[in-house]
Amino acid sequence: MQRNYRPAPDPSVLFYQRNLDSGKKEVATIQSLTTNENGAWRALFRVPGQAEFIMDQFNSELENWEPIYALTQADISTLIERIAQRVTELMQHLPPSKTVTAAMGVLQSETVQEAVAKASEVVPVIDPYSMPVIFACSCGKGYKYEKSFKKHKRKCQVK
Repeated sequence: MQRNYRPAPDPSVLFYQRNLDSGKKEVATIQSLTTNENGAWRALFRVPGQAEFIMDQFNSELENWEPIYALTQADISTLIERIAQRVTELMQHLPPSKTVTAAMGVLQSETVQEAVAKASEVVPVIDPYSMPVIFACSCGKGYKYEKSFKKHKRKCQVK
């Protein structure tokens, strides 16, 4: 009889979650994880409201659960870089000098909260009433939004 070996749980996972058929989310945690000198592992798995049970490399239910990871200090710089990239994308219609200055200001942030605050300051808020007409019909009417334009086209008599 061949046994399937399962990998040990990742220690950086805070908790596990899964969606039940009823639409509710169920949350579970690993209470303890031990490894012996041969590399065999055992973990105490706990789902609130249910009995705790022991998993090991032979019987593990983790494939049915989604891991939720902790945010580490190493991840913060990656998040700040992503925020700066998004700022650059949102400001691509502005002069490059403003875009680069804004992105560099976000990159100099030390926390994610500070990066989000700086990004909120530098990214211009678009006023929908100041948007140019993008969709023009042959009857002479113009629309800012594609949905409105398509609705008009269905009713327009001019072809």
